[in-house]
Amino acid sequence: MNKKAQLDSIWNMLLIVGGLMVLIFVGIMFAMGSSILNWTFDIAIPEFDNLGMVGDTNATQISEITLHPVNSIVQSMNWFGGIIYVFGILGLLGLAFVYRTSSQKWLIPLFFGLMLILIISSIFLSNIYQDIYTGTDEFALGMQEQTLLSWLIIYSPMIVSIVGFIAGAIMFSGANNYE
Repeated sequence: MNKKAQLDSIWNMLLIVGGLMVLIFVGIMFAMGSSILNWTFDIAIPEFDNLGMVGDTNATQISEITLHPVNSIVQSMNWFGGIIYVFGILGLLGLAFVYRTSSQKWLIPLFFGLMLILIISSIFLSNIYQDIYTGTDEFALGMQEQTLLSWLIIYSPMIVSIVGFIAGAIMFSGANNYE
């Protein structure tokens, strides 16, 4: 068998499994970061609106021109993160189609072992996220506003299992490339 093809197949599997893990981690970081920004803008915008005149400058008018458009972008980040997460999952499934022709049948147990590690890791990360998400402070309320992304992260073990099963079926149903 061609050693380069086997090594490429291993790297392809690691790319898909690692990509799913990075996607979960980045999703959690995006949800937390956007919650912090949302919370900050919820506190800062009313304060800047109440400044009035500062010297010769109308700070309230400057706030309406500069900070209010940025606040609307921050408020729309709730759905933006969820949509990027879904596109990331679809992109990783697309990679399974790309790597389909270089599959080696002896790598199936390795792939399922990596998927098992990924599922256990996603359960761990999902539980941590859910503990923060179910809180009652302002930070948790900001995370609860992100319905799509939070749902995807909380149910990530199920989503990763389904995506991994489909990706494995796609990757290992291709033509053998034993050169």
